[in-house]
Amino acid sequence: MILVTGATGFVGNAVVRRLVEDGTSGAVVAAVRRLDMSWPTGVRPIQVGDLLAATGWSAASPGVD
Repeated sequence: MILVTGATGFVGNAVVRRLVEDGTSGAVVAAVRRLDMSWPTGVRPIQVGDLLAATGWSAASPGVD
């Protein structure tokens, strides 16, 4: 499983979509600050907040190497 942080941003969103195009659908977790975007089938968006030490990453990290 691949965790992409910043998935709602320009670069992160492009990375998520490229991973899906390359066949990693179902193995992509998109760490996002908000859940109001649509995602390709197989992408699991997880709302985590900001990239801070106090952010709860446990919801986004199961199965991520």
